[in-house]
Amino acid sequence: MAIHPDRSKAAAPVHTIALDGRRSGPGPAQWADDLSPVAAADWSFDLASQLLERAGFGGTPEDVARLANMTPEQAVASLVDYRALRNDHLAPFERSDVWDPSLRNFPVSRPAATQLAEKTGEAMGVRTKPPGERRLQLVDHRYLY
Repeated sequence: MAIHPDRSKAAAPVHTIALDGRRSGPGPAQWADDLSPVAAADWSFDLASQLLERAGFGGTPEDVARLANMTPEQAVASLVDYRALRNDHLAPFERSDVWDPSLRNFPVSRPAATQLAEKTGEAMGVRTKPPGERRLQLVDHRYLY
């Protein structure tokens, strides 16, 4: 459920389940499968809350209220335009030297790592075992972390 700034109001659920099993968000039923931008007149606290949830991290009621007071375009830009965010209050970046240089050209998928190992004999800084009467083994477990 979304949290309204006025906690005395009960909020409508952010997601509902339709009879056919599809999920829908807050808003009129005619919005289903409509990918057009949300109009400023339709922008609300609940939609701002859903935006933060869909962005993957949610937000405090204050975060939601801040976005709800913007236009939909401004709210999205505030999440994706990281260069515009103030960060002068943060400590300077400290290099840790834990980065593994073999990950520079990291394969895009586990199958890609296996294909690279088959082709070149190594991937992610790990050499493959000599060929023989056995299945090709995973190159490295680092892809899982």
